[in-house]
Amino acid sequence: MAELYRVTVPPPLRDRIAAILRNMAEPVIFANNLMQGEVTNAGTTLSRFLVNTTVGGAGMFEVASDWGMPRQSGDFGQTLHVWGLGEGPYLVLPLFGPSNVRDAVGLGVDTVMSPWKYIVAYGDTTTEDTFAITSTAASALTRREANIEGYDALREGSLDFYAQMRSVYRQYRAKQLGTQMGMQSPVFEDYDAENSTPVFH
Repeated sequence: MAELYRVTVPPPLRDRIAAILRNMAEPVIFANNLMQGEVTNAGTTLSRFLVNTTVGGAGMFEVASDWGMPRQSGDFGQTLHVWGLGEGPYLVLPLFGPSNVRDAVGLGVDTVMSPWKYIVAYGDTTTEDTFAITSTAASALTRREANIEGYDALREGSLDFYAQMRSVYRQYRAKQLGTQMGMQSPVFEDYDAENSTPVFH
């Protein structure tokens, strides 16, 4: 599906879609920054959202980074880690890819916590659910498309792709969480880049 998305949607349009989705994630990052006690990061996230939503044309363009406001990391899986919850067993989620029990729960909470579905739906629960599923799936698709080459390279160079992906994901996630085993990964690094691709959670 990611390959089809890449060949059918021109790069400039993919960039704008990814940028908008990334900007839409900022309120959830802001909430998680606060729940983690990261007040300074929360302030940066809020400032980024205001700048990119206004000057950046509803988030289509990344202006805040150029103004000294780098994107912050924050999701509910991360918040659960800060609160002391272990990651649990490794999982591979359809469409979303590598995860674990804690991060899968976090993904669900982040989806519910996002304010956009409530704003768009105006109280219509069917529209809320449809928008939540669609926007979450769109984010997952853009993430997967941004890292096609990384996944393919890892698959081609691995005797046991599942075990290798599990190891890479755990180390990458540990880097996000600031734990000792953290590493930078060519499979996931584009998600954190200050460009128009969305951050991986």
